Amino acid sequence: MDSFEERSETRPDWFLMGIVAGVLVLIVIVLAMAARQQPPAYSEDGAPEGVTHDYLVALAMSDFERAWLLLSPEVPGYPSTLEQFVDDIADKPWTFALHEPSRAFSVSDASIAGNRAVVVVTESTFRQQGLFDSNQWTREFTVTLERDGGTWRILRSDRYWHRCWSKPPPCERHTRRGDTNDPAEAVAGNEGRGPDSAESAGLEQETGH
Repeated sequence: MDSFEERSETRPDWFLMGIVAGVLVLIVIVLAMAARQQPPAYSEDGAPEGVTHDYLVALAMSDFERAWLLLSPEVPGYPSTLEQFVDDIADKPWTFALHEPSRAFSVSDASIAGNRAVVVVTESTFRQQGLFDSNQWTREFTVTLERDGGTWRILRSDRYWHRCWSKPPPCERHTRRGDTNDPAEAVAGNEGRGPDSAESAGLEQETGH
């Protein structure tokens, strides 16, 4: 009888341990979200890695002029004006994930060959779905840059890129600026729109891990 009571007293309380583990997970989630809410900073680095970093930061901060200036004029469907660049983003804001605040990027070292460089970016996306329910996944995409006169500019990207930029004109574009002349307001006004069904399906296949 005594041995049974001793075993009962030493048996771990799995319910209590589950509560403690849940609290620890919640703390980690809160800290991770707080870290992601810190305002991003520019690297001010002219290397391919720095240019890629600054392009993503500029988009996240709605600093569209800076992002536009980081594109190479050799882009096949180069948006020749800042207004066209903003209109392209406002046309498909989900392509630029401007409605996804909980994301972080890690830029790898560039692979350079002559005047071309390729940078691999790891993107982490986090979504909180409840007190103890969260979803986090990562994906990689590449950014190709070209050096012109000693300055690196973005030539192509697998993400955060309008489809018309990858093909020479003509390419069907839509102007959705509306009545505002504020670039950030023009984009924000379209963030609630869902993508077309075909594009939506492609996006879900890409992100549904």
